Amino acid sequence: MYRRRNKKFNILQGNEEQSLEFSRNGIRLRQTNITELLKISKKTNKSVVVPNTAFTMELDVKSLGNISETDHTETSSQSEDTIIYGENESVNNNSTSLETTSPSSTIVIHEHVIFNDPTDVLSVEICDDSDIPLSNTGSDELRKKYARSLTSKRKLIFDDTEEPSSVSPKKRMELTNNSTMEMDVSAPVDVNTAENIPTNTKQDDQVPSCSKSQSTKNNTTAGQKGLLTPRKINSTDSTNKSNRISPQKSPTSPKCLKKLNPKEGKQLQIKQLDELIKLFKGVSKNCFKRKLLNEAEYKILKRFISLEDNRKYVVMKLFVWKKMWYNIFSFSKKANLIVNDDKDIIDIFENLKQEEFVDTMYNKVENLLELLNTLGHDKIKEIMIKLKIKPIKSKPENVKLILQVASRQRTLPGSKSFKEVILNAIENKMGFSFKISEQVCDAFFNVCLLSTFVNPEFQDIQKYFQSIVYDKIVFPKVSIENYPVFVSRQQFLDYGKALKVKLLLDDTLSKIKETKLGILNIGNQAYLELQQSKLEERDKVAPHLYKFRAVHVYSKILSLCCNHIYTKKDGFPNEAKKWLEYLIQRFPESRYIGFWYQKLIWLHMRHLNEISYEKAAKLLIEVLENKAYKLNILSIYELAKLGTKLKQSKKYKIDQLYHDKIAQLMPRTIKEDEIPQEQIDSTSIRHLEQTGVKKNYITVSSDEITIQTVEQVALNYYADNGYPEGIHCESSLVNGLLLLFFWDIIYNPSINIPAIFIEPIQQGPLDIFTEYFYDNRKDLFKERLNEISCWSVDKLIDFAKNNWKNHCYKVSIFGLIQNAIRSLDIIPKLINVIGRKLLTSIFARLIEDLRMYRSGMPDLLIWNIEKQHCKFVEVKSENDRLAVNQLLWLKYLKDNGADVAVCWVHSRGSKRKIIKSSPVKSKT
Repeated sequence: MYRRRNKKFNILQGNEEQSLEFSRNGIRLRQTNITELLKISKKTNKSVVVPNTAFTMELDVKSLGNISETDHTETSSQSEDTIIYGENESVNNNSTSLETTSPSSTIVIHEHVIFNDPTDVLSVEICDDSDIPLSNTGSDELRKKYARSLTSKRKLIFDDTEEPSSVSPKKRMELTNNSTMEMDVSAPVDVNTAENIPTNTKQDDQVPSCSKSQSTKNNTTAGQKGLLTPRKINSTDSTNKSNRISPQKSPTSPKCLKKLNPKEGKQLQIKQLDELIKLFKGVSKNCFKRKLLNEAEYKILKRFISLEDNRKYVVMKLFVWKKMWYNIFSFSKKANLIVNDDKDIIDIFENLKQEEFVDTMYNKVENLLELLNTLGHDKIKEIMIKLKIKPIKSKPENVKLILQVASRQRTLPGSKSFKEVILNAIENKMGFSFKISEQVCDAFFNVCLLSTFVNPEFQDIQKYFQSIVYDKIVFPKVSIENYPVFVSRQQFLDYGKALKVKLLLDDTLSKIKETKLGILNIGNQAYLELQQSKLEERDKVAPHLYKFRAVHVYSKILSLCCNHIYTKKDGFPNEAKKWLEYLIQRFPESRYIGFWYQKLIWLHMRHLNEISYEKAAKLLIEVLENKAYKLNILSIYELAKLGTKLKQSKKYKIDQLYHDKIAQLMPRTIKEDEIPQEQIDSTSIRHLEQTGVKKNYITVSSDEITIQTVEQVALNYYADNGYPEGIHCESSLVNGLLLLFFWDIIYNPSINIPAIFIEPIQQGPLDIFTEYFYDNRKDLFKERLNEISCWSVDKLIDFAKNNWKNHCYKVSIFGLIQNAIRSLDIIPKLINVIGRKLLTSIFARLIEDLRMYRSGMPDLLIWNIEKQHCKFVEVKSENDRLAVNQLLWLKYLKDNGADVAVCWVHSRGSKRKIIKSSPVKSKT
């Protein structure tokens, strides 16, 4: 079976070993040249360690020039170099070893590995009962089939014998803290239905179970005895272990992927249906929501509920999955539809056709492009060969060629057109195919939107099922108010239409190679809709509900489009200028007015064909004179940066009057040298021809070489210089503390605030991150701040601990509290070292404008518990610059008595940042 000699690697899980074999194309190491590390390791006779970090590592087999090639059927018994993948021993004992020929070197790699290649994205195809070879198809399939390998006791073989895949390189399988080599993922995979399944999460005894993990930044911690270091595995450890894959879970691993039997898979299907029907019934029982549906939509819901379960399941899958044409037998297999005979499948779809839930008439000329895009590339090539059209390289090019030939081909009288001939060929390949009816799809979309629009996470119904059915997340307990958000059906339909455009933009921006032309088209669509729409007045009782109006959504879409296409290179600056001028004129009181002016000024200074500093200066004076009352402090200082460039430009000099007015209107400049500066020297790792990637650094100890991020270099330095404990947290820590001290005011205010909680699936009140959030609770916030400043330290600690115990497992506006504050033990330390006065000042700034100040906090919080002292540190490499929001936070903390610093980590031999007052420290 195996004819190729591929490189051999092992995955060690606890006391068991999994065997993986990789081809030369299979895995790529990004950010670190592994060959260079091997040379360093052999030269110094030290192991190379990559600790628990958040940066992405990819293994480049091509750069591992001295790794031995071993035959698939042979087991090497010689001493080997080892590359170990895993986490800190106190967290996880999993590791991955790569066999090489050298007798002593060790490289330890932490956090996560990405299986990816710029030309090949590997996936899994079941081969037989013994092995699973990896071939070149989609990376999502790889993720699913990898789960099968762990539950079926079969090993994975990475083979490069197939043709390269056309899948985009960043569509890849990531194995992170939430997605480990044991398939411990935030979206687990059902190995029976290729869908997500729940996993059992091992929680602390103090924390109720909750399997949902919100997206917060992983914290890197330095302990009292120094930084946590990874468990080291010597090369001799792996030589005595078996190469057989074991699906068994390591005793220390926190999660386990359970293989579902057909009965369990069926139960999950029923739960999905139950949740969908619950949404439908909830809408029909609510008088305000019910009137937003027309009679035809209501009848569709009633007919759907009356269907048999297997038919309801089919319709649900068609709605949830991509809206396209499916062959009935391929669909049934993919959806794991349980039937006794193929005849049952035909009966199901014939019944759905009669009930008008599906369309089957796909062989129409107007569907030609859609049908060609539905077919696989192999089938398109077969059609082209049959039509005597020479296939070319990619699927899009072949589809385009077929359409071009079809448009040029003339039709003889009495004969079929060439397009009809193509349709017949497509029909032969597709067989009995169908897709969900547009009317049914629209009705389902409207009903689901009425139930989930309050939670942006659930705009995609699949995410709703993932959270509710599989993750079983816990929402805050709040008092629900029945409030009419939409006053008419047309207002609701307009919002739904705008939301579809927003989802299309999100999908476009999420693609690896976002097309500026696609963004331009979406922006033009939003621009036309805004021109045709009327400006609606805000609800006088609940003005924060304005965000659920179509006009607001379109203005947000246009702002996002401007931000992605304004550049001269590969962009459309003239269109961005037109849109920005329209937004400023149409929405003069918007809170985004500062952002629009900032982009428009920068267009005139840099990206338009006609550079005009004079026009930029006029716009800057206009916004600072006439719109200052609508600008927040961040917008003011961002505009001030542009004003400094206008004043200091020697190439484009502005008139003296403009210069003087700008100087008069600008705030006092915050200079970087006002913040204490520190410098550290460290050796950086050379990147593999990559730009725009954060550097990693090498530190050398007595017996090993450690690869670290810039933040870890700083943490290590401070751990040796008076701050034995610290954490890389940025804003997540103070946001978590804010929730502990203000949970009741945010979620259960003692005063009545209309329309802030209208659905039980909300992660926060509807006025969160709006200008009304603070004003609605101003008196309550002031009272709590006064209490915090007056309470004893013990009372502060008890108050925070009680809220942590009661709410840490619930989703919130900042995710799970326990993701930021991982245990009760750290709460007393934080309160003691930060102090009541500074803590009160930080909270006062946050709640004043939560949307603006929730980001920008310094990277590190370090402390000395014995001295009751802490320090906030922003860490930068030599090529980084402080952002405006970071500088504002540093100055605010400093003005309120905090010890702050900017720590510059320099690569040895690089151009240094000149800092007059700060000595240079060396970190070797």
